[in-house]
Amino acid sequence: MFRQGRTYTSVKYKKAQQQHGSDGSNTSSEQVHPVWAFTMTVLKLTAIASVPLLLVYLEHSRADTQAAVAEGLLKVVPISPTTPAGSLVFAQSHLIKPDLITDPSFALEFNGAVRVKRNAEYCQWQEFSNKESHTERDDDGNERTITTTTYYYNKGWYPYRINSLFFDQPAAHHNPQRDPFPSVTTTAAKADLGDYVVSKNVLEHANDGWSTRKRYSGSELDQMSQESLASGDFGFRYIGDGYFYSEYEASHTATFLRAAGMALEGSLLDYQIADVVNNLFGQCKAGDIRVSYQAIVTTSEQGASVIGELGPDLKTIGIYQTVRGYKMGLFENRVDGVSPKTMFGKLLTEAFWWLLGGYAVVCVWAGVVMYYYPWNPLRGGSSAAGSSSGDERNPLDVYFWTGEAVALAVTTVGVAKILGTDDTVTGGLIAAVGVGLLAVLNTSVVRSQFGEEKEKRD
Repeated sequence: MFRQGRTYTSVKYKKAQQQHGSDGSNTSSEQVHPVWAFTMTVLKLTAIASVPLLLVYLEHSRADTQAAVAEGLLKVVPISPTTPAGSLVFAQSHLIKPDLITDPSFALEFNGAVRVKRNAEYCQWQEFSNKESHTERDDDGNERTITTTTYYYNKGWYPYRINSLFFDQPAAHHNPQRDPFPSVTTTAAKADLGDYVVSKNVLEHANDGWSTRKRYSGSELDQMSQESLASGDFGFRYIGDGYFYSEYEASHTATFLRAAGMALEGSLLDYQIADVVNNLFGQCKAGDIRVSYQAIVTTSEQGASVIGELGPDLKTIGIYQTVRGYKMGLFENRVDGVSPKTMFGKLLTEAFWWLLGGYAVVCVWAGVVMYYYPWNPLRGGSSAAGSSSGDERNPLDVYFWTGEAVALAVTTVGVAKILGTDDTVTGGLIAAVGVGLLAVLNTSVVRSQFGEEKEKRD
């Protein structure tokens, strides 16, 4: 459901206050409060440092994963009655029986599930705004900036609650904050795998094979409606497609206060077509909650595969800790096509994609940093090649900016590899390439051949 809120128009005036600089040019100066200037400096430095630190962490994490996998491939052995305690073992069986997972709040049971997610969704208003500004300047240099701000509201299902207190129209778009049964993930206490027992801390690493449960038997639904806390105290009922639904019912006091707030903000008589559509087609109202479930369910046909440490009782499989302190416990919800190599390979693939995402973030970060760099020619400031006015930009400047951004990104990757891994040689080479590229781009020869000086000669 989409509604339009109020529109504001503001006008900001700025008188021309010009001083002559040492070079004879006119400059405008504005005094900035020292506290604000210090705060902005801290925020800028934090933003600049955060991305390289994140990349160092991702490099270190991938290096730890690679070392753990290398150690695991050397030490892992198929489990057998003669395997000594403390060994890193690989176990498979079609005889898998996890402990029963239940949700007492809804009186539901999940047979054969290793892990269960209860997903709560909330019908909430979300506020958006659109700003449009334009500046007018008179012959004396005085400026008038006109800004038009329009607010919009969209009502839908969100996996989190939204605070509407600071909305432009908080009463008309009030979001009740009730949350009787928040989202939660439950793991089986243990699981029997053939002749062995898989501990809970290994089962918590199961993340593949989630499926949404969309069918419940009549007896389950009768038990839920008659015995559960969710049904008795909060009015949850099953509406099909795997959802349990609770409608929000405002108290008389809440209804009165909301009406008073709408009168004060001028929205009491604001009735739009979207409100008619909502009433006709029965869309959710703010404060409604729906709950669904996802589970990783094991079957005897699929079986399960596990990698972990064999406990002192020669029966329990738990978390294995590598020499570098990496904690390893792997669970795969099938037997066919699964081996230690494929299970370890998933660890490496996951670490690789996280690191690749970090590289992408660094590229964007480098572009932003170089764009706002004080001497960036794209911003009309002075550069290594000379100076340019704010409106007269050399078309080739964008290539210099791109090259410098790439150089900064490459240098950051190299430094992160030096700090986050043991491969200092590769990191040093990558950083040297980045620094070299940055130096070349800022040499007078390159600038004179391709930069502003070439344009002047032409």
